[in-house]
Amino acid sequence: MPEGTARDGFLTGLARGIGLTSPRDAAAFVSSLPPGNAQNSAANTVLLQWVAYDPEGAGAWVSGFPDGPTRDSALSTVATRWANGDPAGAGQWLSSLPISSSRDKAVQAFVTSVGGQDPQSAAQWIPTITDETSRFTVIENLGRTWLRVDKQAGQAWLSKSGLPEDRQQKLIQGAR
Repeated sequence: MPEGTARDGFLTGLARGIGLTSPRDAAAFVSSLPPGNAQNSAANTVLLQWVAYDPEGAGAWVSGFPDGPTRDSALSTVATRWANGDPAGAGQWLSSLPISSSRDKAVQAFVTSVGGQDPQSAAQWIPTITDETSRFTVIENLGRTWLRVDKQAGQAWLSKSGLPEDRQQKLIQGAR
């Protein structure tokens, strides 16, 4: 088939079909595709199927992706989906990832996923985010959530979070 949206859709559908019976075979198929839109779309389709019932296998697969936007997105997807069902397992997997901007994005996704139900557990991951700008953004996002759930605990955490005082005060005033 010539390159284009029809080909991309066909290859994604083929990967989805293979993934219904064997995510590992679907992953091998996706890996054989040339880099580009079709591979990215097919990888995401397979990943969403796989992470639903075998997050450890899906996590291992995406951990081998080369650096770039596809890896960033895939790691974040696994972190989010896995954290929804098994935060402890997702945390162990995150701990196994090498320090990188992709890992930072996965930690951000994890914190967002877990923060509404268990802000204290989510907060423990924030110091592992290496990029200060990203870390402060995640602190602010979790802070907003925590202040809505338990204002006193949220304020206490913010005071120790490393977020600059002026940004802390802005969050606290916004929660009133």
